[in-house]
Amino acid sequence: MKIKAVSGIMLTLLLTSMLTLAFNVVPRVTKVFAVEDTNPPVLLDIWVTPTLINDGESITIYADVTDDLSGVETVFPTVQSPTGKQSIQFGGLEYNSSSGLWEKEVTIPQYSENGTWIVPYVDCRDFAQNYKRYEHDVDFIANFTVISLTPDMSPPTLNVIWIVPNVVMDNESIKIYAEVTDDLSGVKFVFPTLKSPSETSGSTLQFGGLEYNSSSGLWEKEVLIPAYSESGVWIIPFVEVGDNVENRDWLWYNIDFIANFTVISSFPDTTPPALHDIWVSPGVINVGESVTVHANVTDDLSGVDFVFPTFLSPSGNQRIQFGGLVYNSSSELWEREVTLPIYSETGKWIVDYVEVGDNANNRAFYRYNIDYIVVFVINPTEITATVDIDPDTLNLKSKGEWITCYIELPEGYNVSDIDVSTIMLNDTIPVSLLDVPAPKPVPTEIGDYDNDGVPDLMVKFNRTELTSHIHNVLGIEYGNVTLTITGEVAGTPFEGSDSIRVICPSTGHSTRKR
Repeated sequence: MKIKAVSGIMLTLLLTSMLTLAFNVVPRVTKVFAVEDTNPPVLLDIWVTPTLINDGESITIYADVTDDLSGVETVFPTVQSPTGKQSIQFGGLEYNSSSGLWEKEVTIPQYSENGTWIVPYVDCRDFAQNYKRYEHDVDFIANFTVISLTPDMSPPTLNVIWIVPNVVMDNESIKIYAEVTDDLSGVKFVFPTLKSPSETSGSTLQFGGLEYNSSSGLWEKEVLIPAYSESGVWIIPFVEVGDNVENRDWLWYNIDFIANFTVISSFPDTTPPALHDIWVSPGVINVGESVTVHANVTDDLSGVDFVFPTFLSPSGNQRIQFGGLVYNSSSELWEREVTLPIYSETGKWIVDYVEVGDNANNRAFYRYNIDYIVVFVINPTEITATVDIDPDTLNLKSKGEWITCYIELPEGYNVSDIDVSTIMLNDTIPVSLLDVPAPKPVPTEIGDYDNDGVPDLMVKFNRTELTSHIHNVLGIEYGNVTLTITGEVAGTPFEGSDSIRVICPSTGHSTRKR
């Protein structure tokens, strides 16, 4: 086989074609500013089926809830009896991807109250922590009827409650006993609390509910009185009791019962932890990035137990609670890294308050602008998006109608949020929405033209306007031209540049640039 030599001219043309091809397959990039989500989820509808049941049977609650950007995180309704005495909280609804609804089956306990029950309110929250409570008769109507032959309308009765021993040292245990009865549905819980002698230290010691002992027929629990606890007479200030149909009652010390004991402590800790300093680093971040909270907190005796800060957005609509800080023995600080949600509100955030507590159950709240000033700023971040403009090579003498542009956004952003009517090319040429002079729609659609699994938005620009702009305004007849596209996505500006190759056959390979 003979191989013919390639002339210098042919080699030049071949290399030019290869370079052009290589240039054309390089991904185009534009910048899209991150979108902040400042709107809570919208409750479109909520209903209950069936609308008539017997006690002991189940209903299913359905809710149609949407969110504009970050997505719905939680939907928490409550059901309430006709008198309002029985209220059932059952956790959030669960999203059903098949129906597109938030749903949950709820059993109405046996012995529940007769009559029309309602969903009194629904709490909705999105992933950017925007929150709204929707209320019955104001935002929606959702009810159902319960038929009960023997409704239980009375809360449990606390017959007696006592503590043994009646004198303990700190870091020793007491045991609480309670005799509690109910007429029909049965006792569900018994929740006492313990209160120290003073109002300022270890105000209440909460330890969960008592547990039923079937052998003794009593509700009981052993409770450890922490080391360094306050000396003196401790009391049970109140007891909350509830039955299985959610009838509840609160019984009070010195009114309904008397239950106390004495604590002897050699080194009582009656002072809450001291917050010496708190700060956030870095002070400026982009949406979706992280900050680290640092706090210098000390305690005089029992030691710091927890440090709980809370973030608040500029509008006050987004509150982020992220669990306690963790003690770092190397820095001797309480610290935690916190990632702000991708659609968080931009602007100046504050550490709204800090709750601290020690191991003797002393607690204190420190507040912004009173005890400290800590702020950090979230800026709109620039997100890179891939675009492709066709044709890759534009003939200025061509008689075609359109220049086509495809825009892809990164994960977490939706091209359907782009306002097509705001898109401009070089701040001069608007996106084509109507053909002129014969009015007819110009296609703008969402698809996946490059089959990469990422949705893209296709828009078109008038070819004649673009070629005139390149030739008459930019003064380019041959070579590469940089084009800038601007617009808005969900009300936030985006901007980016792309390059295409321009030729003008009648002028050969000459170029005239300004």
